[in-house]
Amino acid sequence: MSKRPRISFGKIALRVGAVTREDLEKARAAREQSGGNLEAILIEQGALSPELATSVREAFVEACAVCENCGRRTDVAERDADDVACRCGGTFVPLEKTIDAEGSDVLDAIDPSLLQSELDDISDEGASAGSDEG
Repeated sequence: MSKRPRISFGKIALRVGAVTREDLEKARAAREQSGGNLEAILIEQGALSPELATSVREAFVEACAVCENCGRRTDVAERDADDVACRCGGTFVPLEKTIDAEGSDVLDAIDPSLLQSELDDISDEGASAGSDEG
């Protein structure tokens, strides 16, 4: 089975240059110890401003698609544009289209759990082996 590019707040923050790899590793370690939200930890540690966190969320929305069937997330920036099939048989759709933001800001309507990684092998580099936990 081929690996598919996964997506998380940490991966996108790193991609857009909002944080360094060291910032991300420090925040992930803190999250491992005490739990919590990676975005909040990065802000608390001073690695990310609230304004920059909003920009990362915007980039996350643009790069994320969700399977209508199983809820799996993927990074559309690292996929062939014609490849919308999920391994469950469902179809990936842009995150914006899955959010019922009736009159509210899409960024405020994102389920915080979507910003966290799934538990499969994923990588900051996309389809290569590794682990991205944020």
